[in-house]
Amino acid sequence: MRIAIIHDCIYPFRKGGGEVRNHHLSKELARMGHEVFLVGMKDWEGDEYLELSDGVTAVGVSSGLSLYDQTGKRTIGDAMMFGAACSPQNLDKYIPDVDLVEANNIPYMHLPNVWKWTRQKDIPMYVTWHEVYGYSHWRKERNPLMGAFATYYEKNAMKFGDYLIAVSDHTENRLIEKKVSQERIKVVFGGVDTRKIAVCAPEGPKSDVIYSTRLVSHKRVDLLLSASEISGRKLGRPIKGVITGDGPLKDDLKRQAYNMEVDFRFTGWLEHPEEVWGHMKNSKVMVHTSQREGFGFAALEAMACGIPVIAMDEETTAIGELIDHGKNGYITSPDPESVSEAILTALDNYESMAPSCMDRADSFSWEASGKSLVRAYTLNG
Repeated sequence: MRIAIIHDCIYPFRKGGGEVRNHHLSKELARMGHEVFLVGMKDWEGDEYLELSDGVTAVGVSSGLSLYDQTGKRTIGDAMMFGAACSPQNLDKYIPDVDLVEANNIPYMHLPNVWKWTRQKDIPMYVTWHEVYGYSHWRKERNPLMGAFATYYEKNAMKFGDYLIAVSDHTENRLIEKKVSQERIKVVFGGVDTRKIAVCAPEGPKSDVIYSTRLVSHKRVDLLLSASEISGRKLGRPIKGVITGDGPLKDDLKRQAYNMEVDFRFTGWLEHPEEVWGHMKNSKVMVHTSQREGFGFAALEAMACGIPVIAMDEETTAIGELIDHGKNGYITSPDPESVSEAILTALDNYESMAPSCMDRADSFSWEASGKSLVRAYTLNG
């Protein structure tokens, strides 16, 4: 098969969870003999086409966009620009003949154009849903008026695509709650490369806690900092932490950490995943304070490194699906005192939890994810 995967961001130029998923799944599809075109923003110099690996080609249909404002929220203007770049005329111009299209649900505004194009080409369209937000999220992130509009737009976006691919049971359930027929949904989990992680060497100074994330508002690094300060006071020493990642809130968070009784390092983006895994192996606990998460690749990688994960008890995150409370991590309320208690408990027990953490990671693989994706294509197409 020849497959076009349309997502505004392409790995390695952007490094979020969706980009990592497309990167690994496209390589798996290519390994199985399929040809994959990753269609998105052109964040590279030169021609619109860039060979990323055997059988995988990046296709740039728009210039690189900033995506986030200074507060770490997605910008509507950039979503509109990418939506316009995915016009049927543009897709006809840049995408070779393909057998099917898979489009990322975010940033929503490209979906009507992609749907129209696939109808013209008479090829099936799949839409991968990472998260379903709903009004309570949009109201808090924007305002009541914009929240109502965004909620309507998100719900309307669910009608596009012949079939929907959910990245977790949590996302599938959220789609069903929004009255999407279960017959239209296939769940395809992400994976983790446990073999590469197993041979990765520890890197950097030893830390108590680590968080690998984009530095945007909904990841709530500030919650981790506040909880760590409380934990340090109870321990009688500052908590040592490392944040691997970058984003618009980096300077604000560094200033916050500097003014607190914590000892945190901010590495910025690390070019190679082995560097991130090395820092995980030199840490004791991952604290994943994100308010929303469709799957949780960083959490799964941390478990593969043998460290437990603390996640938040909220309906908007799927990380809890990966955690067996007390065995490979902890699920706690998203407030500084509760997160602090979880940190202290995890620091007392992290060594004995390592086998359960690695066993959990071993139950996921990119090879299995790739096969699951092909089954979704061939059974539904």
